[in-house]
Amino acid sequence: MFIGASNKNLRLSFQNNSVFKEDIIKLESATTWRGYRIVPTRSYGYEYAFDVYWSFGDTAPFAQIKFNMHAKRKDYHIVVSINNRIFYGPRQDFTDALLIGEKLGLVYNNIRRIDLAIDLPKDITRLINQYQHKKNIALRVNGKCIWGDNEDTGLTFIANGHRKRNKLNEVFVHTTNKSASIKSYDKIKEIADKQQTRKYGIGYKDYILDYYDHPDKLYRLEVSARGRFIYDFIQRKEISSLVMYRMLCDDTWLTSLFHDWLSSILSFSHFSVSKTGKYRSRGGVSWN
Repeated sequence: MFIGASNKNLRLSFQNNSVFKEDIIKLESATTWRGYRIVPTRSYGYEYAFDVYWSFGDTAPFAQIKFNMHAKRKDYHIVVSINNRIFYGPRQDFTDALLIGEKLGLVYNNIRRIDLAIDLPKDITRLINQYQHKKNIALRVNGKCIWGDNEDTGLTFIANGHRKRNKLNEVFVHTTNKSASIKSYDKIKEIADKQQTRKYGIGYKDYILDYYDHPDKLYRLEVSARGRFIYDFIQRKEISSLVMYRMLCDDTWLTSLFHDWLSSILSFSHFSVSKTGKYRSRGGVSWN
């Protein structure tokens, strides 16, 4: 069964603050500044980036501050990315991490990116593949209902194996404007594969396996939302971006948000065909 959804990636945007930028740029080495340990670093696509630690005793940053995007000269916003490790630690660490803007004297602008996910022992990629091949089940992708066998589903499957048999590893689908996507995959395999690469190495995201007590199976169903998708959502729900930001610690709300976004991009339903050849939906299909 599904358990509550939770944050797995969060990128926040704060309003331009020239005084803040001038002051932090002057920090040429690791130092304590405004209650945090700040360490200058590099981040692809940005002119300036700084890792943020709670204190000098910490071995990993809890966030990264970056600004002045190379590709967008007019984007003056200050971006704060929360370290992935925080989502697998004590809840208070995440709550404290969300206060970074306030403590640094920054004014919140919006959520630039958020990934919500559910982790469970059931292979969701296999389940999606089974559903799409059943004769009496229709897919709804980005609001379009797909009834026929010859219609393009928009789903991308990634598999490996040999000539006689392949194993499905991942399924991916994104919205028409590519501002949101759904992805299901084997989390243990993803971690193991990246640990074999030079870029990530041994120990990469071992904290996720520690968090789940090293399970034999761990599959993830993930919804990733960015700019336009988030904007359209808050307009549709008639809430402000600030209200959404303040709800990020509410597990019940996050789970509801996850299912709302999931069903808006991908869902399944039973259907029947009338004597006149018309398709009729007979209710949704459970993901469990």
